[in-house]
Amino acid sequence: MTIKLYQFMISHYCERSRWNLDHKGVPFQLVNWIPGPHIPKTKRMGFKRSYVPILDYEGELVQSSDNIARFLEQKFPEKPLWPADADAAAEVDRWVQLADEKIGIPLRSIMYSVLIHERKQVIDLWCQDNHLLNRMISNLLFPVLKKKLTRFYKLNDRPRHEAAFAEGIAAFDAVYAKQDFLVGDSFTFADLSLASLLAPMVMPPQHQVKWPAETPDSLQSFFEKHQSGPSGQRTLALYRDFRGR
Repeated sequence: MTIKLYQFMISHYCERSRWNLDHKGVPFQLVNWIPGPHIPKTKRMGFKRSYVPILDYEGELVQSSDNIARFLEQKFPEKPLWPADADAAAEVDRWVQLADEKIGIPLRSIMYSVLIHERKQVIDLWCQDNHLLNRMISNLLFPVLKKKLTRFYKLNDRPRHEAAFAEGIAAFDAVYAKQDFLVGDSFTFADLSLASLLAPMVMPPQHQVKWPAETPDSLQSFFEKHQSGPSGQRTLALYRDFRGR
């Protein structure tokens, strides 16, 4: 059985799928892409949008980490990440949507709003597991990618992203301050989603990404504001307890 995951190593959405596959005990091969040149590759696969990750399950292609999660839940029902109860499963879906909209998306924009001005640091993050040619391509394309990312992720509107993130983290903090899991008394895709999407801020040691030795001051102050809260601390615990590889 050949299973491949096409991804950006730095992407927290790709980390969600890596963790998902590891949790299910599914052996897979990572195929690391870099931003920019990945676009024609996704088009050749038949996708209209250039989102990663993409799962290749014996020739069956699935795009985006949420779709991949539901696909894996059907193919590998062992170690389920959704409860059998319909109401509880729907609650998991609500938390996953909140994590996407109020944690993953704004945190990505907040980070890039600072890191996009740190060319070497960004390229180091993009090219962690790639060879010299990809680093050269990233350097060559960086001015174009910087403009595209600034527009696509609305990097000049950091206050709006911080407001969205604050709303989201408050909702998760309120639950994790009282209990270990978002839904019921077991680990679900809701917990996996929150932890993987929050990981770039918390930087758990079990993560596969090689985090920068130093974080720019304006980003570090934002991180410190939230790292010690219930969600930040619970993310560290979830990685410690459930992120075995």
